[in-house]
Amino acid sequence: MEGYSAGQKIEDKLGMRASTTAELVFENCVVPSENIVGMPGESKIHLMRNLEHERVALAAMSVGISRRCLADMNSYASEREAFGKQIRNFGQIQRHIGESWADYRAMRAYVYDTARQIDLSKAGQRLDSDGVKLFATTVAREYSG
Repeated sequence: MEGYSAGQKIEDKLGMRASTTAELVFENCVVPSENIVGMPGESKIHLMRNLEHERVALAAMSVGISRRCLADMNSYASEREAFGKQIRNFGQIQRHIGESWADYRAMRAYVYDTARQIDLSKAGQRLDSDGVKLFATTVAREYSG
């Protein structure tokens, strides 16, 4: 489209670092009325709604990361031996794996519940999407580190 171009690529960012992100440059850009999405002046509402969905998606990724960490945790506890027996037989290890499993199940339920309740046609789930992302990413970070 005339008057529109992609500017410099944004390299140093938080969040989804693997996604290609760049500045959008609009110079004397005229958008035909049939190409306008939503109502003029409401772009912030659309942006915030998209962020709500992105936060839930990031929380869902954390579910997968945590599930893999639990699988690796169980494998390691079965393979590693100390004092002639598998470390999975030690109470401290059992407690850690059990608490990790409980956190994982709580996180998964929270993510699934939030995803199920999101209404794609309107904004307004910011508290839920913020909370689920915070909780899920915190749990995933704790068990992947």
